[in-house]
Amino acid sequence: MPKCYPILSFNTPRKIIYLWKYRNSLIYTIMKSLFVVLLFICLTPNFSHAQRIGKFDTTLAFGGTNRAISYYVPTSYTPSNKYRLMICLHGLGDTCSNYRDALISGLGWATNIPNTIFVAPEAVNKSADFFDGLGGEQIIQKSIEMASALYHIDTANIILQGFSLGGRAALRYGLDHYTVFKGLLLNTPAIQGVKEALNGHAAIYSFDYSKGNNIPIYVTHGANDIAYGSSIDSTLEQLIIQDSKIYLRRITGLGHSIPPYPAMANFLQFFEQPAHSGLDLEVSRIHPLNTTNCTLPAPSKILIRNNGQTTITAASLSISNGSASQKVSWSGSLAPFQHAWLYPGINTLADGTQTLTVSVDSLNNQIADSISLNNTAANTFYYNSHAQNGLDEGFEGTTFPPANWTLQKGGDFYSAWDMDDIVFKSGVQSAATFNTILIFDNLGREEGLITPLVALPSNQPRLSFDIAYNYHEYTPPYISPTMDFADTLEILVSTDCGTHYTTIFKKGGKDLATFSTPILNPLSIEDCFTNPTASDWRTEKIDLSNFVSGGPVNALVKFNYISALGGSINIDNVKIASATQVPSNNANSIKVYPNPGSDVIKIDLPFESGGVQFQLFDPQGKLILANALETTPGKNIINTQTVAEGVYYYKIRNSAGIIQQGKWVKVR
Repeated sequence: MPKCYPILSFNTPRKIIYLWKYRNSLIYTIMKSLFVVLLFICLTPNFSHAQRIGKFDTTLAFGGTNRAISYYVPTSYTPSNKYRLMICLHGLGDTCSNYRDALISGLGWATNIPNTIFVAPEAVNKSADFFDGLGGEQIIQKSIEMASALYHIDTANIILQGFSLGGRAALRYGLDHYTVFKGLLLNTPAIQGVKEALNGHAAIYSFDYSKGNNIPIYVTHGANDIAYGSSIDSTLEQLIIQDSKIYLRRITGLGHSIPPYPAMANFLQFFEQPAHSGLDLEVSRIHPLNTTNCTLPAPSKILIRNNGQTTITAASLSISNGSASQKVSWSGSLAPFQHAWLYPGINTLADGTQTLTVSVDSLNNQIADSISLNNTAANTFYYNSHAQNGLDEGFEGTTFPPANWTLQKGGDFYSAWDMDDIVFKSGVQSAATFNTILIFDNLGREEGLITPLVALPSNQPRLSFDIAYNYHEYTPPYISPTMDFADTLEILVSTDCGTHYTTIFKKGGKDLATFSTPILNPLSIEDCFTNPTASDWRTEKIDLSNFVSGGPVNALVKFNYISALGGSINIDNVKIASATQVPSNNANSIKVYPNPGSDVIKIDLPFESGGVQFQLFDPQGKLILANALETTPGKNIINTQTVAEGVYYYKIRNSAGIIQQGKWVKVR
């Protein structure tokens, strides 16, 4: 079959001029007849794609091979009319024809986006991005050229669309070639982690955010698609601080998918006029400057931007933490899509977790904001004004982090510290995190878990905790030569409310491992975790005496887990106490039975010790029973007749701290 579309290329008018010049000659008559025959052949469906309509698949010669490319042309196509062109980039593992069918038939884009020709090229490797390091992304431009040769394309109305990895490719290519496109439609762009969003992979894959203010960018993301939430938010912030024309539509209940058309029906309008009419101030982000605060005013950092067509010269905002609120005023000049940072200090806070909410009150001296949907943003941080005496935490509560503890997240959803109810040294839970080469490249990213503010004991203060840790090792044929991926645990202490930290412990890999051999060749997420026996735990003890040499001091202790793309860690029974207050009794031989039980709990203590107490807590952490224990066998029988059926948690403790903790179940 001849490829006839070049006959209708930009050289055609020159041929027509020459034919017109000699129209009265015999040569003209012959050539005219030949031209009509050739044109007829080229426009006949059996010989060419030039005038095909509806859905069809073809190939495009590119890079020394024939690349698959799929079309949808409106069945009402008329050559005299101009048509919008949408180049559509598929995601991981898909094909161009499947993707075209999903958009046209499954999502109804042909009906909802009329007068549009859809062209879906296939990636050089359908299991990867369109960028292959060899210029493979230029298939996008070649697809535009092919469609323009075949059809009457409105070159001022070309949209680049992509889903998942195709959305990531569309963002990168669209920023670099913004003059080609009317706008970018990115449906859950699969930015591969926060590190990539921040151009931490600049030598391999980067985004030129500085060009973002040249082209409208419309992004959709499913609220249930947690894998990409953090990376999309980080990308959005990078574009906002470049004054980009970007809009994010986060859709409740949607996973990793393209939303139904009504959920993004305004994207064409956005491409035509990104800025709203009138005044529109968006509260884009709130960042506590210190994740944990213990002095007032507590610093904060707020990102705002103008989404309206009218320049904003003054703004009044309210900051609330649930129990108190205060006003913040701003003045200056924000043209459409320009941004500004505000740095208000929060003057009134209660101890514990804070949900800080910022909202717009008025603009340009008491003029109401025309768009209220983006007037409010919130974030969580922690405030502790009173130091507790010592620390004894077994992570047995129903919420994580425990009360007055702080998460200092590195960004990605999977690598933050969390509660583990499968692996624990004692009780039924511990704190855990992990990294792996099987998800995102977050090499060097840090995940922090910070204790409450603690008044260090004046006499030999010591930090102790139980740890189970192992790293990953890959051997041929998976990786050659053998390579270790070994994360690091760093422990730091701050005596100025988290402004500065001093490292007191730092180990990784074999030095930190509590197992005799590494996790070998983990090929699934499940393989990346440890399953320690009692002998695979180790107790670390760290002297804190240097911090109290000048007198009493309040301190924060941070457990910082640093990614080297491989490792699984659990910590349990974190204690800060005087070295003289260490329990010396054998807690492992304490018996709590029957479990499950009904009317009584029996406890056997195999040692003599005064001041031992049994405590029973409900799932919300409320103390419901407390009994002193005796060492005489058969004496410790606790009546639980008034306790409702359900799951409870117990602690056995003495003056030095918790000796044993665990779960107890009440049945009939």
